[in-house]
Amino acid sequence: TADYAERYPVELGVEFGDMVAIGTNLALAKDGSRVPILSKTSRPYQSDIIGIVSDNDGDFSSIGYNILEKDNPKSVALNGRLPVKVSTEGGAVKRGDKITSSSLAGIGMKATTSGNVVGIALNDFDPMSNAADLASTADALLPNGSSVKVGEILVFVNMGYAKLDTGAGALASGAGDAQCRSSRGN
Repeated sequence: TADYAERYPVELGVEFGDMVAIGTNLALAKDGSRVPILSKTSRPYQSDIIGIVSDNDGDFSSIGYNILEKDNPKSVALNGRLPVKVSTEGGAVKRGDKITSSSLAGIGMKATTSGNVVGIALNDFDPMSNAADLASTADALLPNGSSVKVGEILVFVNMGYAKLDTGAGALASGAGDAQCRSSRGN
């Protein structure tokens, strides 16, 4: 990984590659300040995403030094390049796609509409057409009962809001042809 990370207190069970968001509980830091305990993301396009848990445990002499060991400190990448867990909930992921949170705790997906994103996919994830992707995936059930594949890709973390033009995508795929003809009166 090559990322900029800070240490945060996180809930138990959070691991490398998970997306995290601001939790409801606070930890008391060594300096007496209160720091939110981060939890896995839990819904698509979650607005309070903070970053992705990193395995970058470098020198924290000044960044996150005040988190107590009892509060399960983890490095959270706020910018840079690192692996992240993704699912096929938003469809196959292609390089350059925006990545957002999914319905699965801590796992991302391809963003298909405007909303908060954690970054840009640097790798494809298409287990239905790529045997290598299929071999390294797990099955997961969404809250609605449908099955998706889960794997890992490299993401350039660049937190923000992405305005995606879904109409342009439909036109590019030919799905908007009938709508365009009807709007022109043809």
